[in-house]
Amino acid sequence: MSIARQYGLANWRTLYEHPDNETLRRNRPNPNVLFPGDVVVVPDPKPKTVSRVTGRTHTFQVSLPRKELRLTLRDVRDKPFENAHVELEVDGRFWPPPEGQEAWTTDGEGLLAVPVPIGARSVVLAIGDFKVRLRLSHLNPLRDIPEGNLSGVQARLRNLGYDGGTGEGHMGPSIRAALALFQSDQGLEVTGKPDDATLRKLEELHSS
Repeated sequence: MSIARQYGLANWRTLYEHPDNETLRRNRPNPNVLFPGDVVVVPDPKPKTVSRVTGRTHTFQVSLPRKELRLTLRDVRDKPFENAHVELEVDGRFWPPPEGQEAWTTDGEGLLAVPVPIGARSVVLAIGDFKVRLRLSHLNPLRDIPEGNLSGVQARLRNLGYDGGTGEGHMGPSIRAALALFQSDQGLEVTGKPDDATLRKLEELHSS
C-alpha cells in the first residue's frame, strides 16, 4: 500500500496486479511482505477525468486507502486478553479511540483491530503495566530470501511468544530451541529446523 501511495496510485492492486509484476506475485503471494532486492514495476498513474457543467458547484468524493493493525494479544499461558483496555501511540503520538469509546478494547478472543495511517512506522501498545513497541512494515518474508528464510522465521516465532534470540538470520541454539518448542506445541515433527510443515504452520498462525 505504501509503495502505491508513494507513486500516486490510489489502489495498491493497480501496482501489484500489473502484468509486469507476475514474478513478484509468484514469489510474494502476500503483497504486504516484501524483501530488499525484490523488483517491483510501478506503472504510470492514469489521471481520472470527469465531465461537469461549468458555473456550478460540484462535490467529489475521494476514496482513500486505509491500513488496519490487527493483533491477537495473549499472556504467557496463551490465555487471551479478553475485553482489555489498550492505550496506543502511533509514530510517537497518542492515538485516540473512536468517538464515544473510552479506550481501544480487545474482543473476547484478545483481538485488537485499529485503523492506522498508511505510512505509519511504529506503534507503542500498553495494557496496564505491560508496554511493547511494534515496528510496522518490517517483517521479512518466510520464503525465498538469501539467508535461508531465518529472519522471517525468527520474527514470527518472536511475535508468537517463542524466544528465538536476537541475531537476525543466524541459525544458533536459541532459534533451534524456539523452533523445537513451537513444533512440539503444534504437534509437528520436532526437528529444530524451518522445514516446509513448520513454515506453513507459522504462516497460518501468524496470518502472514
